[in-house]
Amino acid sequence: MSSLTAVMVVVLVIWVGLFLYLWRLDARIRELAERAPRAPGEEAHEAPAAVIEPRPAAPER
Repeated sequence: MSSLTAVMVVVLVIWVGLFLYLWRLDARIRELAERAPRAPGEEAHEAPAAVIEPRPAAPER
């Protein structure tokens, strides 16, 4: 195995490890947010709905 291949394998392992760590962290944060008690009158925060509006076609030059 060449040194370049070894470096690429190490970098790939680091990226995969970072991805898995962030994925697990996100899952834990979501679980904690669902279990957290809410203050009276506080509503669950929902993401705003995205609105896609078509633009008029640009005039031809």
